[in-house]
Amino acid sequence: YEQAFRLVAFFQAMLVTSLIVTFFSEPLEGPVEVALYGLAWAEWPLMLFLEVPTLVRRLTLLRSIDNKDEGLVRRVVLQTKEGILRDYFRVVFMLGSERRAAQRGEPWTLSGAGGAGRWSRADAADAFERGLEKFRGLPQSDKIEVWKIFASWDIDNSGSIDIGEFADRLSAIGIAQSTHTTATNLTRWVDHDGTQSLTWRKFKALMMLATEPRQESEMQEDMETLFRVVDHDKNGVITIDELANWSTKAQLGMCREDFDVMVLKHFGRPKQTLRRSEFRRWVDDLGAAGIARDAAR
Repeated sequence: YEQAFRLVAFFQAMLVTSLIVTFFSEPLEGPVEVALYGLAWAEWPLMLFLEVPTLVRRLTLLRSIDNKDEGLVRRVVLQTKEGILRDYFRVVFMLGSERRAAQRGEPWTLSGAGGAGRWSRADAADAFERGLEKFRGLPQSDKIEVWKIFASWDIDNSGSIDIGEFADRLSAIGIAQSTHTTATNLTRWVDHDGTQSLTWRKFKALMMLATEPRQESEMQEDMETLFRVVDHDKNGVITIDELANWSTKAQLGMCREDFDVMVLKHFGRPKQTLRRSEFRRWVDDLGAAGIARDAAR
């Protein structure tokens, strides 16, 4: 980028000089020459206010990275990827809460003739306020991670997630049997204004409600669901390759080497396979269930 910037600056100087010399040595004749001359000058503000700032930003970024300790950069990258995993696991726990609520027939999971009128906007408003109150008790780091989930799901940057967008994201996760029904139920839980969409305030309230402290059996159930999704060959053991393949399908953007490093960090030694108990300890170590624990303190 540095060499490109110097080359662009050189040609820019030549162009400006030639325009000035041409104007005084050969007066313009006709509208075509005037138009072409004007277009040549129009390139100057385009380069000055668009291309040059872009090159300067990229040069600054490269310089800042070059001057940093490689170990520090790797740690920051690792923490970022661990955060992506935590976000995914938290959504899995949210889906588990919805599935159990539907099995129990809780009002916010009922629709149609059998459930009409059972979950009112007033009920949703109460749930919404309860979730917001829990969110206020979270550490700032957890609040930021919840925001990252919302921002990644708000594909069109409209400030809200409609049921279609919600269902599409759940489909990529690959756990919910009926993503549209699940998305509708979870949205209904906090939809106090009847818009059938999740704003940021609704989303953070929903996340807190869906990740409330649960019984140990429910935690085990969610972990088992997640384990079965990753264990592609269903042999009761998860390999590093299966983690990498699962990451590709779930669009997490992580490779085999990333999981090698994360597993090494937790267990203190390289491991190519994880049993159920080891997998759960690893997920717990990532802090995926931390939101509920932090809010309950």
